[in-house]
Amino acid sequence: MLSSLWFLLAVTALTAAAPARPVPRDVSSGVLDQLTLFAEYAAASYCANNINSTGDLLTCAEGNCPAVQSAGATSLYEFEDSTEWGDVAGFLSADDTNKLLVVSFRGSRSLSTWIANLDYGLTDVSDLCDGCEAHGGFWKSWNSVAEDLTAQIDAAKKTYSGYTLVMTGHSFGAALAALGGTALRNAGYDLDIYNFGQPRVGNEALAAYMTNQGSL
Repeated sequence: MLSSLWFLLAVTALTAAAPARPVPRDVSSGVLDQLTLFAEYAAASYCANNINSTGDLLTCAEGNCPAVQSAGATSLYEFEDSTEWGDVAGFLSADDTNKLLVVSFRGSRSLSTWIANLDYGLTDVSDLCDGCEAHGGFWKSWNSVAEDLTAQIDAAKKTYSGYTLVMTGHSFGAALAALGGTALRNAGYDLDIYNFGQPRVGNEALAAYMTNQGSL
């Protein structure tokens, strides 16, 4: 009898602790296509040939970006900045098929990137928004490439007038896309952000500001 009681209590406890099931939500085919496309752009940043091939078509030998390849996206600028706080890499590309300028940041891949991930102390970014604090490693990593990348985006916008600017990334790369996209929006740039597996990038004030600024 006692053992049955303990079993019943254990089952009850497990049931109470179990998370609620997520509510299914319909996604239109158009939204799904966009998510798939930018997931492939995020994946393409991991392909080594897309970090040292400015001017070439984006490709992934691993077969990770078929939609990007069929769109004929061209690399306009590539960067790989290895610093004491992170290994920041990615590309800016032009997609004539979809009329896009896409900045994709590579995710965690090297020891220096993981060191940046672990530099999680918050740093004041009140120049970004009032009361805001950002993950120290992510913020330093974005700023290590911000100036040159912004200049390249400006040049591309002149050549590809009317194209939509998009920033994307996975994991560490998503954090940089979120912070970089927020900084650029503050500077007057109109852009979309599609992130995948994004970690927390700052305090509640920063999260609220990003949410109110646009869809991440």
